[in-house]
Amino acid sequence: MADVLAERCASLKDLVLELMQLAIGVQAHPDKAKDVKRVVTRIRTVVALGSAGVDSVDYANWIDAASANLDRMEAAADSGEVNDIWAAFTDPATGFNLLGQACAGQPGW
Repeated sequence: MADVLAERCASLKDLVLELMQLAIGVQAHPDKAKDVKRVVTRIRTVVALGSAGVDSVDYANWIDAASANLDRMEAAADSGEVNDIWAAFTDPATGFNLLGQACAGQPGW
């Protein structure tokens, strides 16, 4: 089961890093909001796989919260409320910290 978690973490690490950079950078360059949506779309492909076969409560919790959180990021990008993109990314209850906890110790995390 750890192999599934390793695969998911590996497939997400570069996307999450790119999203984090965008979530910070878009605050100074709001025109980059479309790039946030592009990365969110790619992350959704991994989220759609769910948490079956992953032995990690943190990963399951992130999966449960991910779609709504990604919706929040996209809505912020669409509305131009770029500070809300970072707020969603860092939200302690629904943000990417849950994924970071699940992937801690995996290569690149």
